[in-house]
Amino acid sequence: MDKLSTTMSGRFYYGVSGSSQGVINGDVVLNVKITDLSTGSSTFVVSHVAGKVKTIYSTIQNAITVGDAALTFELAGVAITGAGITVGYSGSAAGDVDSSTPTALNTVTAGQAIECITDGGSTDACETVLTIVISPTA
Repeated sequence: MDKLSTTMSGRFYYGVSGSSQGVINGDVVLNVKITDLSTGSSTFVVSHVAGKVKTIYSTIQNAITVGDAALTFELAGVAITGAGITVGYSGSAAGDVDSSTPTALNTVTAGQAIECITDGGSTDACETVLTIVISPTA
């Protein structure tokens, strides 16, 4: 059986138990791309672990104009409490990061889709990358 080297950077993010199936003992990160933040739509990403959605980050690839863009998130059609993100248009620029910290209704099961919803409140096509941090449960 191969062993992880103690110098591997991944060891700082994940701990794997000695059980036959292994257990992840650190946060798991999901990344998903929204093609256009300025168009009302839904984008889905599947969680491969069960746990709680801990933090959600958005990063825009260019400035948006006219109005703020709102992002909301749902699990099985139910809004995740405290997960909403507002991407402000005033002074926006490529690389701007916004975030939220969900507070309730944020428990995801392995294989469940997380819905990422844009309201289309801004203008200018804007690719946006979401980073969803999940704290796994055993």
